[in-house]
Amino acid sequence: MLDSHPEMAVVHETQFYYQLIDQEATEGVSRESFYKLVTNFFSWGDFDIDAGVFQRALDQVEPFNLGDGLRRFYRLYASRFGKKRWGEKTPDYGNIMPQIQAILPEAHFIHIIRDGRDVAVSKRHLWFGAGNNIAALAEEWGTGVKRIRHLSGTCTHYKEVVFEELVRDPTHVLRAICEFLGLTYTDELLKYDTRAADRLSELKGWREEGVTAEQFRFLHSLTTRPPQEDRCGRWRQELSRDEIAVFEKIAGRTLTDFGYDLAYKPEGLRRSPKTDVTGLLLTDGLSDPAMGWFARARAIVDELVIFVDGGRVNAETWERACHLTDRVYELTGEGSRETQREMVEACQTEWVLRLDSDEELATAWNDGAWQEMLQLPEYSHFVLPRRWIVPSGNYLACSPWWPDWQTRLFRNRPDQIMFPGIHQHLQIAGGGGFCHRLAIHHHVLHLNSREARERKIQRYEQLKPGGALSHFYRFEDYPLRDSVLPAGELFDLRDEVLRMDRLSMAQMSKITLRVLRMPAQLRPRQFFWPQAQVTNESDRTICSAPPLPVHLSYHWLEAGSRKVVVFDGMRTAIFPLLSPDDTCAVQMFAAAPEKSGEYLLQLALVQESVAWFDQIHPPNLQEFRVRVVG
Repeated sequence: MLDSHPEMAVVHETQFYYQLIDQEATEGVSRESFYKLVTNFFSWGDFDIDAGVFQRALDQVEPFNLGDGLRRFYRLYASRFGKKRWGEKTPDYGNIMPQIQAILPEAHFIHIIRDGRDVAVSKRHLWFGAGNNIAALAEEWGTGVKRIRHLSGTCTHYKEVVFEELVRDPTHVLRAICEFLGLTYTDELLKYDTRAADRLSELKGWREEGVTAEQFRFLHSLTTRPPQEDRCGRWRQELSRDEIAVFEKIAGRTLTDFGYDLAYKPEGLRRSPKTDVTGLLLTDGLSDPAMGWFARARAIVDELVIFVDGGRVNAETWERACHLTDRVYELTGEGSRETQREMVEACQTEWVLRLDSDEELATAWNDGAWQEMLQLPEYSHFVLPRRWIVPSGNYLACSPWWPDWQTRLFRNRPDQIMFPGIHQHLQIAGGGGFCHRLAIHHHVLHLNSREARERKIQRYEQLKPGGALSHFYRFEDYPLRDSVLPAGELFDLRDEVLRMDRLSMAQMSKITLRVLRMPAQLRPRQFFWPQAQVTNESDRTICSAPPLPVHLSYHWLEAGSRKVVVFDGMRTAIFPLLSPDDTCAVQMFAAAPEKSGEYLLQLALVQESVAWFDQIHPPNLQEFRVRVVG
């Protein structure tokens, strides 16, 4: 329908985004690698673009980046039809909307939702998908639509369209879609069926994937006809009673969440093991991006409770908070132990997920599988890694910004919680698990200008003299490495909760540290990041999680007397895991001594509460002479 608009061409399925995103995250996508990947991809033949013309178009992109390369591809495709706007229809891209949003911020996403039982009828005999297994089809549909809705919170422009409404009243729905896309509505959209055959004739098939052009044309054959209302509710005639019961038992809750009625009573719904969770937020302001983050968080948790700082809140924040939830409260005494207890006591669920207004949940939270973790009786709380996002959209991939451990997911037992002061951690009775992929994304560094961050430092310093942790907010002052956010992380209970037990002396002797780069001169109290490499030739996986974490650390000694000046330096984590027979690169975090002079810096591995590795294997100690000049 949209392809029939005089201004828009919708390309046939491209399918190559996943490989592009993976390549961008690892080695980066160059002009040459982009051209090679796209033109050698199995879908290239469907676009009828001359490879030479494509190459020359890419040569005009200067400097080259992935977003502009994609824009040039789509514009070249649309120009075949004399059109200026373009669209993309690869269904699986719903799973990577956040990554697409990062590459193409102007993207508008349309999610067409159809009764899952009709989806099962349509897909059960096709060559892809879950086959004729109704239970598998129900799982596939229910998981898929929920995941996309969860991800929609990351999208600036997202619209849901109900398939049945589109079929029954296409003019009304298409007008709304055109408004969403900034297009002028035209009745040409309703005449799509008159040109569908010509468009389908362009399909060549995907030989590498074993899919023929004839299979594609069969799949899209109904596009050669006007909307067919009899396609809605087919499941009532084409699924047996038992099949309907199975589908609704598995995906009935999702059907009702999306507005579909059930054939059987809700008591028949399958309830997977689940523990209720409250999302808890204290804020004095909600930015435009934060509204998306918390709309998505609201879909992930069972309830959202927002406390607003009565001394600093404005009317707009009140209105925005009430838009997200009807459980909005006012309090004073920002960050005090009393207000924190009051906030937790207001939560009505067994678990609490505590968030700040400049924080976003990573993609691993999306499908709800993380709630399996809450069934583990040995844990009273979980410590989550936090990524500090910089203006480029990447995150600071080195200590102390990553992993910045935060105790944010905990059982709702206020009498067992010691509430912290500013920049301190919750202390909770019972066992704590350190998480791997369930990360929080912290956006303070790009939401706030340097001046605003300086004011934040001043306020924190007034609240807690000496505890403002100013270096966190002045990241521009340091030569730091950043990394692209991981794409499509999925929760897996098997390796989510990290654990480090005691290493034997023999195992310690097989884990070695090698420092690759070290500055020869520093200023007093200067932060710096030695480049190091850790090699694990033992039979144990190592990490920096409890109960006995392994860290990188250092000692400072006076060069002449070898007198210890600093014995316990700042710790750098090995995160998430270093497997046997593997090596990892680490940027160690360190600080120079307070006074000028000649020093020896000794870098080493340590297992907390057990031993320094160099005590077991002396060659493990790396020593460097460093001058500190003030």
